[in-house]
Parts: sequence; C-alpha cells; structure tokens
Amino acid sequence: MAKNVYALLVGVNAYEPPVPRLKGCVADVEAVQAYLKAMPGIRLHDVLLRDGEATKANIIDQFLSHLGQAGPDDVALFYFSGHGTREAANPVFWKSSPSRALQCLVPYNGIIAPSPPPPLSPSRLLADKELRFLIHQISKKQPHIITIFDCCHSGQNTRSGTDEVMARGSTAYCLSAIGRILFW
Repeated sequence: MAKNVYALLVGVNAYEPPVPRLKGCVADVEAVQAYLKAMPGIRLHDVLLRDGEATKANIIDQFLSHLGQAGPDDVALFYFSGHGTREAANPVFWKSSPSRALQCLVPYNGIIAPSPPPPLSPSRLLADKELRFLIHQISKKQPHIITIFDCCHSGQNTRSGTDEVMARGSTAYCLSAIGRILFW
C-alpha cells in the first residue's frame, strides 16, 4: 500500500526591497517536488508556494488545511527555502527564549518598513513559536512530521521544550535522505 505524503513546499527568491533577493530557493523546492513525484511507493499530495504565493497567511492556511489532512502512518512534509531572521521576543517569552529573540522564517511579504511603524503591528514574519503551534495542531492526527528549513536562523524552529518530542537537525541533507525518512 502506498504511503500518503502531504508536502507543503515553500520557496522564495523574489523578495521586495529592502530584503535582498535570493537565487535558487524556488529551484530547490521544485527539485524536491520533482523528486517526490518520481518516488515509487508514495501517494503524493503536494502544494507548492513560490515567491508571491508564499505569504504568511498562505503558508499558515496550507499548513493547517493541507498538512492537517495527514493522519496516522501518513507523512506531513514542510520544506521552506528562503530568508530566515530574528526578531525581538516579547518579555513573556524570555524564560523560554534566553536569547530574547525569536527565530523566524521570512515569507514573501515578511518584512515591511512602514514609517513610522504602527504600534503593536502584527509581525509578517513566521516565528518559531508560531511554527511550533502549527506543528502541534497537525500532530493531533499523529502523522510522521518532517520539517526542512533551508534558511538562516532556523535552529529553534521545532524545539518543543518537552522531553516527549525531539527535534533533529542536520547541517546538510540530500534528496536520498528524504527518501529514507519517508520509508522508515
């Protein structure tokens, strides 16, 4: 029986100034998509968000609605390739964030520079604590969850703060490793 793989693949090259544009992020997620489509033994359900499609709202919506379909024995794969950054943490999080900063993914519309900045404007960055909440939401159906962050400042994105869940990371990965993970 084929394993269901729900993949949300996000790649952003075309950031608007003042954020520097990147090269290769969209090509990377397209390569992972092609690899998954060619992989025998899986039934792929994929969503690809590129550049302007990769807004914070779209990422959150697809995380919950698409990856949230994965159930027991299914795989939910989230892959982000783009900019990462840090932002100051609210003091309420300082106990769990000793650096007093949140690690964040930078969606397409992630950084704006209004002048003057509005008071308490919601961040357009996708913070580590938001990612952990999203992961927790989809984990309720007990899928196998794989996250890959090809960006700066991604080290704390999946740390849970509990002994029950372990975040495993690597400084490098390859497509064959994804294949091995999908068939553990």
